Amino acid sequence: MTDEHKITVEVAGNKLQFNAKGPEMEQNMRRAADSINAALERYNALFPDQKLEMKLAAVALNSEMSKLQAQSRLYRGEQEAKALSLQLEDYLKKTNNR
Repeated sequence: MTDEHKITVEVAGNKLQFNAKGPEMEQNMRRAADSINAALERYNALFPDQKLEMKLAAVALNSEMSKLQAQSRLYRGEQEAKALSLQLEDYLKKTNNR
């Protein structure tokens, strides 16, 4: 049974309702909304004459870039872990054959 419930978050002055499947998802949604709003505040300070749509597009682009960079780092970490695991297996085989 999931702990699904409705939550309301505010993004760019808009109240949005979502279904959160548990406390972790709720916390992540609230943190994401806070992060978007903080980024939007930075863009508002830097580019006060730009339309909201342009600033939101920049926030979305930066968010997606961050996600892709994190995925790339994760993939490299997984590859490194696999390589180290293979090295460890080889080492243990060699030491057991002595």
